[in-house]
Amino acid sequence: MEAAYYRGAFVWVVRWSDDEYSVVDGHGQMLLTEDVESLRNALEATVSGTLLATDEARAEAEARHLTRLEVINKLFRGDEVITGADPRHSEAVESLSEEPFTHLACDQLVLVSPSDLDAASVSRLFVSMFDGTVRIPLLSFMIDGYHAPYVARLVELLPDLQSGFSLDEEEATSLKTIATLFPSVWLTVASPIPMITTHRAAQSDVDDVVLAADRASFWETVGDAIRFDYGNAKLHGFLYDHLHVAEIEQRVDLIVKSKSGPIGLPIRTETRDAVRQYTDESIGDAGPVYVMVRLLPGVAEPWNDSHPEPEFPLD
Repeated sequence: MEAAYYRGAFVWVVRWSDDEYSVVDGHGQMLLTEDVESLRNALEATVSGTLLATDEARAEAEARHLTRLEVINKLFRGDEVITGADPRHSEAVESLSEEPFTHLACDQLVLVSPSDLDAASVSRLFVSMFDGTVRIPLLSFMIDGYHAPYVARLVELLPDLQSGFSLDEEEATSLKTIATLFPSVWLTVASPIPMITTHRAAQSDVDDVVLAADRASFWETVGDAIRFDYGNAKLHGFLYDHLHVAEIEQRVDLIVKSKSGPIGLPIRTETRDAVRQYTDESIGDAGPVYVMVRLLPGVAEPWNDSHPEPEFPLD
């Protein structure tokens, strides 16, 4: 990257190769196509190479990211990744070899052992996976839990990642189990949560009231990530078929309070959102249909219900 200044604003010139480059704003975000075109004459007069339009640059960046995810998937699964063995992966392998979560053993690229990763390294491992589009087949390492030790390490280093915030042993164990199933939770735990880290950066000690507020903020953020993944149409079939995630149950107690005490009894509600697989003959070879349904509290629990064989494709 190199900085450029034009019309009162700084931008970054980002080179994808010796012959191609693009322009991003100060935060690394792609500019609108019209903004790129307004800079084209000035850039082409001063910068060597071909300026890619926004859509072209985004497509190339996504392709590079997906190739990188292919290699990460292989690394998690323990497959051999030999430098120079696959020309299609050469750029991704070279890029990954410079990351803190990998190392070269002779000519083979491997993941660093989870116990040897510090907070910055394990955070980078998971955050880097979301630098672009994530395709479900590239998460196939999740099926056999190859990533579980790395998720566990992520949770162990939670105080380093969230400015001293920690969970008790029971909560940490629960988080390790649940986080393994939901990709968005990896990103949530690996990234600073502003509602927690902002005030903790300014004070080293927190009292019980602040700790309770931080714990509520943390679990609310994790819950949002779980619901996001569970409601993702392209993800919930994979979760249902291969990770056996069938339902999310949520309970709410509504308590009306006066100035002197509660009024009446708590109003308790229970919702069960479930994934169901339906085969519709009218869709031909398109495969099964996965739908989200809301179940009544009296419906059988998923472990007492029958489920069709997995049909979600991974190729």
